[in-house]
Amino acid sequence: MKALELKELCLQSPHPDIALSHNNLGEYYKDIGDYQMALAHHEKALKIRIEVLPQYHPDIAVSYSNAAVSHRKLRNLDKAVDYNLKAIGIRDSILPDDHVQLADSYNNIAVAYRDKELYKEAIEYQLKAVAIDTSYYGSENINIALSYHNIAKYYKKLNAFEDALEYHALTEKIAIDSKHKLAGGFFDDIADTYKIIGEYDKALEYQKIALKKLTAFYGTEHHKVTLAREHLKEIEELARKT
Repeated sequence: MKALELKELCLQSPHPDIALSHNNLGEYYKDIGDYQMALAHHEKALKIRIEVLPQYHPDIAVSYSNAAVSHRKLRNLDKAVDYNLKAIGIRDSILPDDHVQLADSYNNIAVAYRDKELYKEAIEYQLKAVAIDTSYYGSENINIALSYHNIAKYYKKLNAFEDALEYHALTEKIAIDSKHKLAGGFFDDIADTYKIIGEYDKALEYQKIALKKLTAFYGTEHHKVTLAREHLKEIEELARKT
């Protein structure tokens, strides 16, 4: 805050450096979970940048994107979508089609649409993101598996289980040999999809993989491992009844 106060004293307002200080404070408050304060600073940064920078300046896109995160966290979902679309509009105008910042914007708006329970729109933007991220990270990266996992979850929300299983299979291909902390959760969700459609043998197979991976990463006493055991027992009970 002292740096901001000093800049406000020394610089003629509005000034890009003052906007930068507001942006940095916004990110600080976001990191500690104070989204109201984060939003206040990001909105101030955005206002200054719109005043002093060209219409399609990348810093304006950054401010829209950062403010969108706080709006989403505060459940201002329409505003989150609107700001993400504005960030995409700027980045799409000035960046190559495969730029990673565009993928970030697509990921962000997919999450906002998810929170609005608009799963078809979430899938549309998540697919755009994964196309760019694959060229950036490579096809075997855990971030790609996470995108496929998210797409599968959105299809599941739409009761489109065959489509969900298609993306579960892509997730599995990447995550089966992974020791990443996310991998166990991927397989837990695959098991859940098979449970929903009544394929209990498959559900058991994937739940056992989930439990093994979660135990290897977290140890036997972690709450995620306890929950995975409960899921396994539930599926075993359902399989016995068939």
